[in-house]
Amino acid sequence: MDVESPASPGFESPASPSNESKILGNAVVESELVEEEAVTNDVANVRAVVRSEHQRRAYSSTEWCEKYRKVTAIYEAFNKLTAMGDATSVYRRPIWVALAASDLISPAYDAFYGIPASRNAVLGYIGLLIHENAHQHFSEKENPQYGMDYSSVENAAIALMKMVGDVVSSTFLKQSVIEVLSWCCTISSELSQHNAGRLSVVNLPRGPESLLELFKTVGSIAQLIKLIDTTITVLLEKCPDECMTVLFDASRHGTHFNWIWLHIAITFPGSIVDHLFTVGADQFKTYVEDIKLKEKNQVSAAIIASIHEDYNVKFNSLSDVFNFLTRRSNTELEKVDSLDSNAKDGTFDDLNFVFFFKLVTCSVDTLRFLITQNAEAEFEHQDPGVCRAIRENIVVAVDEIVNLIIRAAHSKPGLSVVEYPSIAEFAVGNKLQFFIDAAISSPPWASCIIRYLHAVSISYGEDKAAEIVCRFIVTCHEAQSLSALCAFLSTIVPYYPNVMYSAYNCLANILKTVDQEKKHVKSSILRVLNNLRILLTWETTADDTLHTKYF
Repeated sequence: MDVESPASPGFESPASPSNESKILGNAVVESELVEEEAVTNDVANVRAVVRSEHQRRAYSSTEWCEKYRKVTAIYEAFNKLTAMGDATSVYRRPIWVALAASDLISPAYDAFYGIPASRNAVLGYIGLLIHENAHQHFSEKENPQYGMDYSSVENAAIALMKMVGDVVSSTFLKQSVIEVLSWCCTISSELSQHNAGRLSVVNLPRGPESLLELFKTVGSIAQLIKLIDTTITVLLEKCPDECMTVLFDASRHGTHFNWIWLHIAITFPGSIVDHLFTVGADQFKTYVEDIKLKEKNQVSAAIIASIHEDYNVKFNSLSDVFNFLTRRSNTELEKVDSLDSNAKDGTFDDLNFVFFFKLVTCSVDTLRFLITQNAEAEFEHQDPGVCRAIRENIVVAVDEIVNLIIRAAHSKPGLSVVEYPSIAEFAVGNKLQFFIDAAISSPPWASCIIRYLHAVSISYGEDKAAEIVCRFIVTCHEAQSLSALCAFLSTIVPYYPNVMYSAYNCLANILKTVDQEKKHVKSSILRVLNNLRILLTWETTADDTLHTKYF
């Protein structure tokens, strides 16, 4: 193989003339580039200095000095006004009632238009005025001798909210309008939270309907509701999904947000239902994926429980919205085509139906609506495996509903069925007997049913618990069936220690009632006597550590 030597014609050595010229040429070019960069940097530096000097002179002019002075004066006046109190102090003592309405409006007006970055602070100040107006209004209502003139605060709050409403209607900046709606939702929840324990609210019938009507009597809150209507109208036209996202997020306030949710459902039923399903399904998907990821990463149980609780509060609030629409027989619920979706490869692309099913687990009323509307529906043949899975797992959904009922029963002593109708659904007559029969004949359902009967007993009192005991004694045909009665007694005896004594006193009447309901030709007295014998035998032979020993 021939190899060219460094001296051969085809090889250019570093010392060859042609290569040397290239090296020198490159050096010259690089030198020129360096010089050009240096010149460019010098020019840029000079320009920056000139620009800075020009700006300094411009901003040091009389015109800009005057602007700085005005902005500083606006800031100081507004800051002085807002520093007088907060949302807690207005419920302890009067804060702004002594000032004229013009003194309350001007600083906020100037800040809102003169310092756009301060608009959230202005909204916060308006919220404080609403709180003070509400407190003074209810104080006067609860004590006619109160005698405090709060008209300046009310007029100022109304005027400032009209100002905000005009901006929302005339100039659409999506983020700004969304911030206004978010603030409206927050202040609405705060009003419920801060006034929940006062006489004006405690004496109302339970439910968001009564609270909504009460709050409408306060001038500034009535104007707040109008501002909410204006904001939602604008957002539904421009960006409905973002609007629903704000409302869904505001549902984290739970029952304190329900009164304004109720108003929104009344005002915009045709606009919110479909969008609410879509946004709710997206949020539900986010919730499920977040839990799945955190469980995979072995995040602490406390954090996961907190996420569950946060979303359950939101879902319960949304469930109340749909329940209100169903009570009004709202036709918009019948037009939600997104609930009619088919699975693809065993999964649903559209999670609206799954989300609605989650709402069912949050509310007995929603479940009742579905049963009523579909009582005579005919369903196509489905995969037996799917049907079996539904039958087995529906117990979990019902268990969630029973948890809500039990929580409600124990949350308020003497909770009336008028306040919480779900407790009364299967608490009387044939329906009560139907549940007791199901507890005896369907062991997989016994746990849910017994816990529901426990809630019924807590709400109705010892006499109802005694009636349930008697119905078990009259109904059970086998000794094994009495274990359901023992399970019920173990939950209720700690609350009513003398329930068996009450049961024996009314046993004869309940025996007659059950026989009439079931249209028995023969009396059930022999079965009752046999069941009593079994119960007494269990009691006398039971170990001292068992509940049965002390029934």
